This record gives sequence, structure tokens and C-alpha cells, in this order.
Amino acid sequence: MKCEWRFSSGDSYLTSGDAVIFRPFAIHHGYLPPKYHPPNQKWIFQEHEAPSRTWNKHRTEMSFWSSFNVSISFVHEADIVHSENAFQCSFDPEFKPSLRPDFVYIRNKTGTILWVVSNCHFTSGREDYVNEMKKFINIDIYGSCGKGRICGGYSAYHGHNCTKQFINRYKFYLAFENSFCNNYYTEKLTKTIGVDTIPVVMGLVNYSSLLMPGTFIDVRDFSSVNALTDHLNYLDQNYTAYNEIIERKRSAKCVKSYTRPYFCELCHHLHINKYRRQTIADPRVWWGTDRQCRSKDAFFKGIR
Repeated sequence: MKCEWRFSSGDSYLTSGDAVIFRPFAIHHGYLPPKYHPPNQKWIFQEHEAPSRTWNKHRTEMSFWSSFNVSISFVHEADIVHSENAFQCSFDPEFKPSLRPDFVYIRNKTGTILWVVSNCHFTSGREDYVNEMKKFINIDIYGSCGKGRICGGYSAYHGHNCTKQFINRYKFYLAFENSFCNNYYTEKLTKTIGVDTIPVVMGLVNYSSLLMPGTFIDVRDFSSVNALTDHLNYLDQNYTAYNEIIERKRSAKCVKSYTRPYFCELCHHLHINKYRRQTIADPRVWWGTDRQCRSKDAFFKGIR
């Protein structure tokens, strides 16, 4: 089962392709959508960004979204559910502690909390939450919005060992998403896998379905910023409690949820549905912010 795919410019794809992938986040101002949909060609809606970052006035006003045949995204409403960041952790029955029982993880740390953030303009209110946290606990901020890039910038941050070593210097790591949308999380969450640092998470995600319970701290479990930082300060001073979380993290085995790229899944889908003709619901509705996302006021209600 094979598919040949390539990037295309201009309108050549409208006559040569059996299927065409459109990613709305990549559509820039000035782009004119095709006016004609060849009857034997399937149009694919594919997006891995959050809906709140996907739609703007220019993209929303395009009428061709009502003519799509297949959808690919990280939410269950999609025909093909896929995310390059998706993973799942569970207890490893073969785990054996490798350090002596009296080892104290926190003694090797040089910093309290690390936040790496590069998107300074599109915000979810997380920066206000962090500013409030800073009144009660020390936070080092790196990235374009802080002290500068770590380990050579975003490409290295996406998977370099240097990044994990840098994170490992800290007791806690803030994995705060820039959008509060259903099941939307980014590489921020994967950075603490295999690292002896406790992630503090913020997002519209069921984190217990990804990470082992007791290996992370969710801001939604606390009634206020002060309550959260009180807990972090407690763990900072309680070696036993901190050790228990790290040992639980070490006992987890984490695997990627999807081992193949999305276009391989699409290739399979197109072959088995070769003669099926369908038009999916308008993605501006099912992939819209009203259905998939929560405003910052709604998200922070009762926890700040």
C-alpha cells in the first residue's frame, strides 16, 4: 500500500492529485482558495495547532471549508486521530530502583522552577498566573520571553539531550500551554519524560490518561496560586515527599501513541475508502473555539 506525496505551489495540485491536504494554520493572508473541487479528488483537513490559534477572520471567511472529505486532528471528532506529541505512561513491571535508598534527588538541583516560553504575544493568561506565582516562589524564565534560548533554540529544544540536562537542574518544570483546548498539549509535556524533575501542568487535558497519577502537579487541583506555591514549597523542603514522586516517575514506561506519521495513516485511510465519497461537517464548527476551547476567564475560574 503506497502513496506518493509532495508539497505543491500554485494550482497544479487541483489537476494532478488524488487527494490534497490543507492546513488552515499555514494559510496566510492573501491566499485565494480554489473555486473548483474536482469530483474525484479528496480534500483533507489537517491541523495539529489549537483551534484558538487556527482561525482568524481571513481563514474563517473562506467558504471552501464546507467541501472537505477527510479530517485529521488530535480530537476524537476527526476521521483520523493523530498527534505527533501523543504518548502514554504506565507502570513498568520490570522497574528496579538503581540508586541507594538514602539518595536525595533534590540535593542535585540548582534551581527551583524552570519555565521555557517563546510565544510572548499569543497568550492564554498563563503569564499572569506565573507572575502571581513569582510572588511566592523563585522561577527562572528562559526562551524568547525570558533570559534567552537554551541549548541552541527551538530545534534543539524539540529533542536534544542538552534540553533534558538543563531541565534536570530544576526541581519543577512548568508545562503551561498557550491555549486551553480539548486534548491540546505540545512538546512541553514530553520534555520531563526520563528527567528527575516534577512537571507542573496547565491545560485542558486529562493528564492522568497520559502520565502516571502521582508523577505530576496539575494547577487545577489547587484553589489559588498561593495554594499551589505552598504545595511546591512544601515539596521543596520535604525530601521524602519529593523523592516519592521522582521514584514513581522513574517507575513509569512511556511510549508514543502513534508510531507512524499522519500521512501514513492517511494513505491507509484513502486506500480502504477509495470508492467512498463523503463530505465532512464544516471544520469551522466542530473544530471551532466555541466547541473545542475554553476562554482564560472560564479556565482560571476557581483556581486563581
